[in-house]
Amino acid sequence: LKMTGTVTAAALPGKSKSETGVSPLLYSRIAYYRGAVEKKHHYFGPFPSAWAVKESIQLLQKVFRLRTCEDTVFANRSRPCLLYQIKRCSGPCVNKITPEDYAHDVRNAEKFLRGETQDVLKELESRMMAHADRLEFEQAAEARNQMTALSRVLHQQSVETGTDTDVDILAVKVQGGRACVNLAMVRGGRHLGDRPYFPSHVDDAHAIATLLQEEAQSQNEEGRAKAVEIHVLEAFIAQHYLGVPVPPALITSEAVNPHLIDALSAQSGVKVSAVHNPREQRRAWLEMAEKNAALQLARLLAEEGSQQARTRALVEALDLTPDDLNALRMECFDISHTSGEATQASCVVFQNHKMQNSEYRRYKIDGITPGDDYAAMRQVLLRRYGKVAEAIRAGENNARMPDVVLIDGGKGQVSMAREVFETLGLDLALIVGVE
Repeated sequence: LKMTGTVTAAALPGKSKSETGVSPLLYSRIAYYRGAVEKKHHYFGPFPSAWAVKESIQLLQKVFRLRTCEDTVFANRSRPCLLYQIKRCSGPCVNKITPEDYAHDVRNAEKFLRGETQDVLKELESRMMAHADRLEFEQAAEARNQMTALSRVLHQQSVETGTDTDVDILAVKVQGGRACVNLAMVRGGRHLGDRPYFPSHVDDAHAIATLLQEEAQSQNEEGRAKAVEIHVLEAFIAQHYLGVPVPPALITSEAVNPHLIDALSAQSGVKVSAVHNPREQRRAWLEMAEKNAALQLARLLAEEGSQQARTRALVEALDLTPDDLNALRMECFDISHTSGEATQASCVVFQNHKMQNSEYRRYKIDGITPGDDYAAMRQVLLRRYGKVAEAIRAGENNARMPDVVLIDGGKGQVSMAREVFETLGLDLALIVGVE
């Protein structure tokens, strides 16, 4: 599992200058980033969600007024943009700030992201007093406003970290055959948010827990549930931190195997400690994470229940008799174009009561009269099921048609689908038109 993104505060390469003669190389840019890292830039993260990244950028804009525009935009400015007008950017593209002062703001932003907030406040205070001594009251007011904004941001943080700067809080909840691990992240002394994960293969954890309980000659249901939660949490920790930086402190809702923590330390090169029975502020963090895990799991179970009910209603309406309702597979086709041009067909796969995003397919339709939806439907169905029909005739074991094929359209589209299926020798009863 990987986090959705990181924030970078580093100057991006640029050769051009703005219309006022300013090079973007002189002014670092803060931006949302996802991908491989390069040594010439500075990276901060990971963050639990894209929302956390965007919120951090907004905070940095309010306090330090760093630019977020692309270099091409920067190079073509002749007057300040709206962000400068609303005091979210210091206007480096039009020389509203010197490179030296902007570099100070960049360094302070980096310190802020690393959790060195007190150092930032002290430096801003020193700048304010120095400007005041030189009777530069406008610059002193700018430093004062930055201090005020930073203090307000720190005051609004929902987690008071004390001496902790980088901590992950992990709480697990198992119910109804599903599990939720809620991960709360504190980086640089700031609570970046929570993210729920829903591990699969919970049945395997149940089987392991049952075996351990039998070996211990215990039939305590509560103890078995606790054992399942421990196995789910340990499996999550072992997988989650494979490609993700590990913080030096983990707070867990269950006691995990110390050998796992030792292996995590050896793999990451960071001495990692794990606490499952924290006190004071850490106890409050863990309780919040446990509540979030229970809420997210309850929401998931409610959604899955409604999804299963919808699948069951569709099966009854179509008078289907699937061997396994969970394995019911539907493939849905739609044709789209722009005023008859650039015709495309989409195939959406529905199985296990939900959309299978990894099996989504888009087909480019060529060689038809523009706007002819019937010909487009014929082409995509031939391309989709032609090879499947050949495999079925060859007796290949892995060749299988879906239980239902949904065609977006009325009688014309359905008639075209029936012709294709007749040509390929497939079951016509699979086709359902949706008008």
